[in-house]
Amino acid sequence: MSNPLNQILEQAKALQSKISEKQQNLDKVFFTGEAGAGMVKITINGHNQALSIDIDDALFQEKKTVLQDLLVSAINDAHEKSKNHNQSNLANLTAGLDLDKIMGFK
Repeated sequence: MSNPLNQILEQAKALQSKISEKQQNLDKVFFTGEAGAGMVKITINGHNQALSIDIDDALFQEKKTVLQDLLVSAINDAHEKSKNHNQSNLANLTAGLDLDKIMGFK
């Protein structure tokens, strides 16, 4: 029978490797946040770096504060999408871990 501590360490090493691989690919994952029914779109990568901003020409007729509010909303939308994606990935990576079983609690 293998040592429970060795099993934990093996799983931790495998998890660390998977997380590292995901982090290396964050520059290839894109999220687009929108505001104003798509009049403002901001695209970021998985590192939360802004890549592009698209502003509908009609917004240049509006007050500056309207555009500022829409930009902030679009940025927050993109970051929320990125955060949800990362949380989902982490949940998927850790789903197979059963520490209670490894430690003999089940």
